[in-house]
Amino acid sequence: HLHGIGLDVGLIQYTITTLKSVTMFLSRAAGLRSCGARIATSNTRCASVVAATTPSVPTAAAATPLHNNNNKIHYIQSFSTAAKPSTAQLVKQLREMTGAPMMECKKALSTPEVDHDLEKAQEWLRKYGSAKASSKVAGREALEGLVGVKIEGDRASIVKVKSETDFASRSETFSTFVQEIADAATAGDVNGDVDIGAFMASAKDSKGQVLRETLNDAILAIRENIQVDSMVIMKASSDKSVLAGYVHGRAP
Repeated sequence: HLHGIGLDVGLIQYTITTLKSVTMFLSRAAGLRSCGARIATSNTRCASVVAATTPSVPTAAAATPLHNNNNKIHYIQSFSTAAKPSTAQLVKQLREMTGAPMMECKKALSTPEVDHDLEKAQEWLRKYGSAKASSKVAGREALEGLVGVKIEGDRASIVKVKSETDFASRSETFSTFVQEIADAATAGDVNGDVDIGAFMASAKDSKGQVLRETLNDAILAIRENIQVDSMVIMKASSDKSVLAGYVHGRAP
């Protein structure tokens, strides 16, 4: 009888110990589940923060199928990461293209009908900037300048272009303009003295632009009164004639 009681007590103690172990296991499992939920929530928050702070990636264009010689199809994707140039960069480019002052370039680019388009800005400067500059310098005394000479085969031209200051006449913009006039004169079929007004309205420079507009561009860039003063075109009288020219102190 006592032995049976001892056996029952031992079984009860074993059962209690087992229950404690099971309870501890379940408690730890619940703790792990709670920790996992907290980690998942934290990861979600982190992902939201990253998504909010990461800069947008350019959208890739649709894949384009390409066929090779084996009739296998390959796909390529293209995307652009090029950013639009800033206003300062556009102003710099426009100044390099036209030689116009910085504020004039900025004004041209910011005009609503131009809307930061370089080609439209050039046209705006020709239409408004050149006219304004020409009206400001008109009537000023022009006593400096350069002489340009061009010899091409049996034809030669001599042109005289005036400016207000020696500094302007030795600038690259001015010397290039003088040479454009001489080149265009030689390319024509007129001999002797030339009607300057008619010539400037019809002849074109090396870029295909009418010389009158080229003159306006030079005035806009230099901001001085520039005048094509005189021009003479010569042709060799015979096959044995030789044409030669020299300009003293010519600007580089």
